[in-house]
Amino acid sequence: MNPIRRDICIGIGVMIALLTAGCGTIAPKPVNATAIAWDENTQNAGIIDCDARGCLVTTGWYARYKELEKKHDVLLQLLEARGSLHGQNSADTGGGRYLKRFAVRDDNRYLLVNAEQVDWFDSAANYIRLHVGANAFLVRMTMNELEQKLDPQQFARIHRSTIVNIARVKEVTPDWHGEFDVKLLDGTNLRLTRTYRTRLLP
Repeated sequence: MNPIRRDICIGIGVMIALLTAGCGTIAPKPVNATAIAWDENTQNAGIIDCDARGCLVTTGWYARYKELEKKHDVLLQLLEARGSLHGQNSADTGGGRYLKRFAVRDDNRYLLVNAEQVDWFDSAANYIRLHVGANAFLVRMTMNELEQKLDPQQFARIHRSTIVNIARVKEVTPDWHGEFDVKLLDGTNLRLTRTYRTRLLP
């Protein structure tokens, strides 16, 4: 929040109070309004709520907000330190050989995405992008690392930068260059190169 001068806000509050009191012909009808006052001495803020009955000042909310914001940041740091998003533990094998779920960050929260929910993966520099329906999430991992952790009976690498959920494949069509077009159930079109043909086709 940008600091607002206390004297200006108090002036606004007084003006609002006069207006809402219906003085003269300026404001014949009550008007509800709110202003924020910033105290440079205490580095805190107060809310001035005005209506036809007068003004009520509520203080201390900004300090409380900053306290909660700090706790939220600490929680995110702890989650990331445990590998919920970055690093090797962003993918959970669930105690088995192949991974079962991903912990992905969505704004200021984390979501658990089951591996079987992912339609396809593609690479994005040092990250992989999970495509889940209309949504996409990033996890820090290479394609080679991901391929080793996915069940080959369920996922197939079809390109150096693409891995597909086999259950989402609708059809595979050959083209004139010895490669293939892969169409998913949702209409997404991907490319199957000759190098990875046997990963998907017999």
